Amino acid sequence: MTNTRKKLTRPFQFLFEKLGGGLFIALGLTITMVTVCAFQTLSTTPQQLGFQSGETPLFSDGNAGNGGFNRSTDSLEAIRDIVDINNGLGVNAGDFYSEGGEPYFCIFKEVTEEAEVQEENVNVHRLCDLAGTKYCSPSGECNSDTHLLTVANGYNHSCAVLSDGTVKCWGSNVYGQLGDGTTTDSLTPVSVSDISTATAIVNGYYHSCALLSGGTMKCWGYNNYGQLGDGTTTDSSIPVPVSGVSAVISMMSGEHHSCVLLTNGTVKCWGSNVYGQLGDGMNNSSLVPVFVSGISTATAIVGGGQHSCAVLSDSTVKCWGSNAYGQLGDGTTTDSFTPVSVLDISTAIAVTNGDQHSCAVLSDGTVKCWGYNNYGQLGDNTCVNKSTPIFVSNISTAIAVANGYEYSCALLSDGIVKCWGHGTDGQLGGGTPAISYIPVSVSGISTATVISDGIGSHTCAVLSDSTAECWGYNNSGQLGDGTTTSRAAPVEVQF
Repeated sequence: MTNTRKKLTRPFQFLFEKLGGGLFIALGLTITMVTVCAFQTLSTTPQQLGFQSGETPLFSDGNAGNGGFNRSTDSLEAIRDIVDINNGLGVNAGDFYSEGGEPYFCIFKEVTEEAEVQEENVNVHRLCDLAGTKYCSPSGECNSDTHLLTVANGYNHSCAVLSDGTVKCWGSNVYGQLGDGTTTDSLTPVSVSDISTATAIVNGYYHSCALLSGGTMKCWGYNNYGQLGDGTTTDSSIPVPVSGVSAVISMMSGEHHSCVLLTNGTVKCWGSNVYGQLGDGMNNSSLVPVFVSGISTATAIVGGGQHSCAVLSDSTVKCWGSNAYGQLGDGTTTDSFTPVSVLDISTAIAVTNGDQHSCAVLSDGTVKCWGYNNYGQLGDNTCVNKSTPIFVSNISTAIAVANGYEYSCALLSDGIVKCWGHGTDGQLGGGTPAISYIPVSVSGISTATVISDGIGSHTCAVLSDSTAECWGYNNSGQLGDGTTTSRAAPVEVQF
């Protein structure tokens, strides 16, 4: 596809876009395109698009912006307010595709501020029906297959949310953490039972949780500390509802505990609390969610091995729980049963926790880390523990960060992923198992949109073509490539 440049003259400008794929970037910043597409047959009145009764979207000779629609039916008038054809956003006749006599096209909603945009030739999946069950493939086909949204890692298992609201997991299943009703490991993804409206997924050591579209959640797997939140300590190989939570907007899991962020900015946690990782001022485990003390303006949360952190609305960070290596970032190595402020962080946009270290992405694209540093997982070219945040070397365009067990990774604005720390099982993804005290590029990854957070020794990335690739330790098949061979470079998950 030929690159083109267009000037978007106002926010929420709608435009037609060729189905071959394209990622819009404004001044180096990825612009999110929200799909409001439709799928119609010629013989059906396209009421979903707002056409009048009896009208059909017939196309004639050329550029839709210059009258390519059949004006005799006046079909374009019904959607003139949606697609501003008179504003210089013409659509070529070749932009419309048909399959078995069924024409379809995609309309994209531009949701950023006014910006000069460059259309890059990068394939991305886009929905092309109102039900959200079809997507525009890179070759321009409207496929019925679902596609990948996000992925999460546990200690030795992984899970992914698909566009149809289902969840698939793979890897170790000793405690039922794959959620398929068995305790049999799987080297490739299997469907989680009774999940059809998932929007997000998080994994602990041996358990998993899914956020559902109604703001509730379900968990499954190991439950010895009550980390499933159902009021018991009984393991479950199928999802069970978490008690006493609603209006959930995000969630996280640590080693053996879980937390949720609610719409009012408060946080609830449950499960193991030996080190105060539930943040309720006590160190007794809880089988049901309890409020974290003193948190009322949280915007993001994350769990580590035995500690937890939250980003607040003022862009500061607070952490609580285990602090043996300074992973709370308050300048001490004293555990805290309630949240304490992380020093020297005032512009955080995201935070992630590893087993015993933490990192934050700052608004300027830099990353700071703190805590355990035995393998260089703080990225400052040393192996000295730090109880206050220090800058990661050579990272200035980060948009996300994900920590594993004794290593860290950052997703950069250009789709590249860099990792640092313990890499003897290939978890840095550089092609050779090695330890690195500074970031190294993950081999062959240049279009990542999501990187997985977890506390194991493997990492996964969702790419712009909606595939997933994983690398690192693979003793239980957690890379999803059908083997148990650890990989020092990414391999594709076999969905």
